[in-house]
Amino acid sequence: MIPATRGEPLLVGGTVFLAGAVVLVLEILGARLLAPFFGASQYVWSALIAVTMLALAAGYRGGGRLADVADPLPALFRLLVLAGWLVLLVVPARHAVLPACAARLGLRGGALCAALVLLAPSLTLLGAVAPLAARSAVAELGSLGVTVGSLYALSTVGSLAGALAAGFVLVPALGVVKILLLAALALFAPAAWYWWAVGRPGDRGLWRVLLVAGAAAAVIGLLRPAPTFPAANKADGWSLLFREDSRYGQVEVVEYRGRRLLIVDGTLQTGVDLATGSPLFPYAVAMPALLAAAAPDARRVCLVGFGGGVVAGALAARGLAVESVEIDPAVEGAARRFFVGGAKLPVVEADGRTFLRETPPGRYDAVLLDAYTGEAPPAHLFTAECYRLVRRALAPGGVGVANLIAYPDGVDGRLARCVDTTLRAVFPWVTAFRVEAEPGVTNVLYVFGESPRRLKRLRFPGAHPQIAAMVAGLLDRRLDLAGPDAFVLTDDYCPLDRLALPAREVVRRNMRGLFPAWLLLG
Repeated sequence: MIPATRGEPLLVGGTVFLAGAVVLVLEILGARLLAPFFGASQYVWSALIAVTMLALAAGYRGGGRLADVADPLPALFRLLVLAGWLVLLVVPARHAVLPACAARLGLRGGALCAALVLLAPSLTLLGAVAPLAARSAVAELGSLGVTVGSLYALSTVGSLAGALAAGFVLVPALGVVKILLLAALALFAPAAWYWWAVGRPGDRGLWRVLLVAGAAAAVIGLLRPAPTFPAANKADGWSLLFREDSRYGQVEVVEYRGRRLLIVDGTLQTGVDLATGSPLFPYAVAMPALLAAAAPDARRVCLVGFGGGVVAGALAARGLAVESVEIDPAVEGAARRFFVGGAKLPVVEADGRTFLRETPPGRYDAVLLDAYTGEAPPAHLFTAECYRLVRRALAPGGVGVANLIAYPDGVDGRLARCVDTTLRAVFPWVTAFRVEAEPGVTNVLYVFGESPRRLKRLRFPGAHPQIAAMVAGLLDRRLDLAGPDAFVLTDDYCPLDRLALPAREVVRRNMRGLFPAWLLLG
C-alpha cells in the first residue's frame, strides 16, 4: 500500500460525505425522473426506496470484498469515475428505458424496473465508497471503532445534506438533467483531487482520460443554453409554450391543433379551445352546472384545486365569489399566464386540507374539491376526516361537489364506491353522476349536503357546443354506488393508491398514446 500523503484523510472524509449526498440526491431525483411516466404515488416511492436499499447493500458487500484484495484508495476513486459515468448515462438512457418499462410492465412493475435500470448501477458503486474508505482510513489511523463510526456518520450527514439540497433547492431550481450532470461532476471532483492535487499521478492513464472526458461532457451539458419558449413546432404538431419544475411536479403548457393544454407530471390537467376560450374537458363544464342546479342561491364558494383556473373562471362568470386554493405556485402562475388572462380570481397558496382546517365554520355556501397531483387524487382529501372539515366550512344548507377520476362500476369501481360510502358517513345526502356516457374510466362527480336537493335542468353558458352535448344528459347518468366491498376511507386507513391503480393505468396509457415522447421526457 502506498503511504498516505497529508491531504488524504480530508479527501477520504470529503469523498464519503459527497457520496452520501449524491445517493439521496439520486433517490429524490428519481421520483421526478419517473413521474412523467409513472406518477408520484406510493408505488414509485416504494420502488425507489427498495432499489436504493438493494443497491447500497450490494455496494457495501462488494466494496468490502474489494477492500480486502485491492489497494483501497485507487479502487475508491476508480469507482467514483465509473459512478459518475453511470449517472451521466442516465440522461440519454431514460429516452429508451422509461417508455419501454411503462408500456410493458405498467405502473408498479415499470417503476421498479426503470429505477433498477437507471439508478441501481450508480447507487451500487456509491455503496462501495464507505467500505473502501474505511479500509484505507483504518490502515492509516489505526483506530477501528472511531474511524469506521466517523466515516459512516459523515456518509449519513452527507445524505441529510443531499436530501435537503435536492428537495428544497435543486429540484425546484434546475430540473432533472442539470441535476444529473452536477451529480456526475461532484463524483468526478474527488478523483481529480486525488490524482492531481494530492500527488498520486501514478494511476493508469485510462482512468484520467475517462475522468476528463466525463467532466467535459457534464460541463458541456450544463453550458447548453436553456430552451426558449415558445419552442419551435415539432413535426408532430405539438408546441411547448412553458415548462417549469416546481416543488410538486413538472408543469408544462402546450398547444396542439387549436387547443391549449396544462400538463402536470405527464398528465392532462386543463384544456381550452383557443378559438373560443371554452373548456375542453366535460367535467369542467359539468361541475359549475351541478353546483348551480343544487345550490342556485350560493354566493361564496371555495374551490380546492385551482389548476388551470378554468373551473374557477366558469364559477366567477356565473356571478359567484370564488376563493380558490392551490398548493403549487407554478400551476397558478401558468394558469394566470396562459388560461385565465387578466381575470381577477383570488387564490390562496396552501394545501387544501390545511386551508379547510383553518377556515371559520360556515364560511362558504359551497365547497368544490378538484385537487389532483398528476392523475392521482391526494389521499388526505378523500377521507372522512377531510369531509368533516368540508361540512364545518359549509354554511347551513351548503352544498359540496367533488371530482374523482375512476371506474364507476364493476370490480375496478371499488374506489368510487368507497368515496361514496365515506361521503355518506359525513353527509346525510349524497348523489353521484358519471360525466361521460361511454363505459370505462370517467370523471365521477359527487354532490352532497345536509338535505336532498332536486336537480333539474342543467345550463352550460359559454360551453363549446360539442362539450355541452356530451354533458347534456348528465342527470340521466346517476350512479348507484352501494356495494358490499365499500368501506369508509379514514386517515388511519386510506389505500387510495391501490384502489385508484386500475384507473391510473388507463390514464397513463392514454397519456403515452397522446403525447410525443419528447414532451414527456423533457
